This record gives sequence, C-alpha cells and structure tokens, in this order.
Amino acid sequence: MFRAIVVFSLLAIISSCNEQKTRQSVASLPDKSDFIKINLDTIHAAFDTRVQETSGLLKIDDTYWTNNDSGGEPNLYQYDMESGEVVRSVLVKGVKNIDWEEITVDSTHFYIGDFGNNFGNRDNLAIYKGLISDLKKNDEVNVEEIKFSYPDQNEFYNGYNHNHDCEAMVIYHEKLFLFSKNWLDRRCKMYTLPTKPGTYEAKLVSEFNTEGTVTAAALSPSQNELILLGYQPIPKKGFDPFVWKISKWSGDDLLSGEKRRYDFSIRRQMEGVMYLDDRTLAISAEDENGSTPSLFRMNL
Repeated sequence: MFRAIVVFSLLAIISSCNEQKTRQSVASLPDKSDFIKINLDTIHAAFDTRVQETSGLLKIDDTYWTNNDSGGEPNLYQYDMESGEVVRSVLVKGVKNIDWEEITVDSTHFYIGDFGNNFGNRDNLAIYKGLISDLKKNDEVNVEEIKFSYPDQNEFYNGYNHNHDCEAMVIYHEKLFLFSKNWLDRRCKMYTLPTKPGTYEAKLVSEFNTEGTVTAAALSPSQNELILLGYQPIPKKGFDPFVWKISKWSGDDLLSGEKRRYDFSIRRQMEGVMYLDDRTLAISAEDENGSTPSLFRMNL
C-alpha cells in the first residue's frame, strides 16, 4: 500500500511538471487572438516579368537584388526600386538553379540557397558563396559550394508529407541560419552551418510552431530583429500570408525571443522579404493563378 502511494505521488509530481512545461511552452507564443491583421502598401503591382518566380530579396548598399526559384536561369537580377525593372542580370558560373529559394549577405560575400526541397527527396542541397565585389562589377561571377544534409532526415520522400524543405536563410555571428518549411506539421526548425565551403551535417538548434510554412527570412540592419515570412495554404482559396517578428533572443537561438505575428489581408504566395531600413520591409509575391509578380511594403 505504501509503495502504491509513493508511486502515485511520483506520477502526480511528473504529471504536474509536464503540465507546467506545457503551460510555459504555450505561454511563450502569442494567442491567436493577438495576431495582428494589417494591410500592405503596394510598391509594384507588376514586378519585372523576368522574375516571375521572385523568391529571394536582397539589399546591398543602395542596390536591390532578387532571383527566380526552381528551374530558372542561374542568374541574380539587380532591379530598380523606383520602376521595378531589372537593370542587370549576373550569371552565376558553373552551377544550376535546381531550386534557388533565398539570398543573403555578410560584409564580403553573398550566399544563394539552392535548398528548395518540396518533395523531400534531394541529396544535393547546397549554398553558393561568392564575392560581393564581383557581383557589383561583373556580368559573371564564380562561387564556392557549401554542401549539407539534415541530421534528423533518415529517409527521402516523394510528396508533401515531410518536414525537410527549406526556403529561408540569414547570417548571424558568422554562421548561416536555415529555417525549414515544414509541409507536414506547419512548424519551423532552425539549423546552423559554417560559412566556409565544404560538406557538412547541419546542426539542429530549435523549433517553434509557426502555424504555417516559412518561405523567407531577414535580419534587421541592427541585427536585433528576425523576420520569418510565410503562408498557410488554404485549399481552393489560395494563401494566407503572415510575418513573425522575433526579438530579444538568447545567445544564438534566434527562435527563443519574443514573438509577434502579423497576418496580411491580401492572399498571395509571398516568397521574399528584406529590410529596407530598421522599420520597413519589402515583400515579394510570385506570379500564381494568372497574377503578376508583385512587390509590397510593410511598416513595422
């Protein structure tokens, strides 16, 4: 009898601890009622048609860049922010555009994420690294390759029933941070990689419930805010896009900070995001269902 009482007491304590952990986990995210519904300002209703599938957005000094995703030419496109027209096309030599999904920079190099993996069956995930100085002055650039795999992927897939797609990347503290696009559970996992060319197994750091698939990421110029752009696919209705703004994180765990979500009133497939300044975002939408590629502005 005494033993049974002790066991029962221990189970009660464990249950109480688990309930407390669950409450803490839930409390770390805003309630759905706290999600903020906002309107976006249109910068260009019809972006240059050479970037029909604009997927990454990048600002380097006073120049603006984008790329097409899967199957496009292996080019980066410089465009004019005032007109929305492409003014330069730069060929990335020696590589293919299998599924380019993101572009980012540090002080000296640009990085192209060829890691789109809709069906979860790729074994050739890569990030291409090139010199910003070459990108500024040449029509063709050479790159080095960072190859990687996921530590938690034990099988390859053939459909949208997996959590090993990726379309979002930033650089922080001289490391690459990748954010997964989870088709299966609509969460987001964060991995890190070195910026040095080579072959690596990415390090899984953390995850949280984004309640939608993440398609792009950006760090503010002061590097104290992280933006995750994404959407929730709505069958037969299109997309419900959103932004998570994260700040005040701990160490290098960018997902550990305070979170606020903004839902957009416009239903578009939003794929690219960048900071124009510390309080303003530019967000791109690719063409879908007969629409044109577009560029929007969001004031934080």
